[in-house]
Amino acid sequence: MKKFVALLLVLSACAADAAVMPINNPGALTIDGTIDWGPLGPPFTQINNPFTIGVDGCNLSAVVSQAGQSSFERRDQGNGWGGNFGPGEELLWTAGANGPMTLAFNSTISGIGFQIQADFFGAFTATLEAFDSSNMSLGSFMFNGNSTSDGDDSAIFIGVLSDMSDIASLSIDVSDINGQSDFAINGPLIQCGAGSVPEGGATLLLLALGGAAIFALRRSIRMA
Repeated sequence: MKKFVALLLVLSACAADAAVMPINNPGALTIDGTIDWGPLGPPFTQINNPFTIGVDGCNLSAVVSQAGQSSFERRDQGNGWGGNFGPGEELLWTAGANGPMTLAFNSTISGIGFQIQADFFGAFTATLEAFDSSNMSLGSFMFNGNSTSDGDDSAIFIGVLSDMSDIASLSIDVSDINGQSDFAINGPLIQCGAGSVPEGGATLLLLALGGAAIFALRRSIRMA
C-alpha cells in the first residue's frame, strides 16, 4: 500500500510540472478551430492517402496520412457507420487496419481532441502520440474505450494539450483484444494558441483509464 501511495505522489508531481498532458473531454480545450471532414465528400467517398485539409478558424492546414497504402473513406454515423458517435456525425475512416493515422500541421498548435471508435464492438485501446517540429516525441498516451452500436455520442474523446504551443504532428492508432483494428474519428477540435495544463489532470486521467472494464462482442460496425 505504501508503494502504491508513493507512486501516486510521483505521478501527481510529474503532472504538475508537465508541459504536455492527455485530455479526455472537449472542455479541456479552448476551441479556436476545427477540422471538418464533410467537405471531403458524402459517405462512401474515397479520400486520397495522403491528403491536405484546412483547419477552419486557425489559418492552418494539416496533411493527413496513414501507414497503409489504402485510401481513407468518408462515413457518417448512421450512414455507413453504425457505432456510438452522435447521430449524423461526419467521420473519417481508415478503410481497414491501415494505422497509424498521422496529422501533420503546417504550424504548431497547443491542443487537439476528437472522438474515436474501433471498427469492432467491444473494448479497445486508442494510442495518441504528439511530436514537435523536430519530430521529437512530446508524449504517448493510451485511452480505453468501448465500441457499441448505441449512436448516443458515447465514443471516447481523446486528445493532448501543451502549455508550450509546440505540437506539430500526431500519430493515432487503435488496437482491440485481437490486435490492431481499423477505426474512425470525428472532426478534431483545435486549440491554436498558448495552452494551459490543469494541475493534477494527468494523474486523474491515468487513474480513470486504469479502471476500465474489458469485454467484447465481435461484430463489425461498418454498414455496407
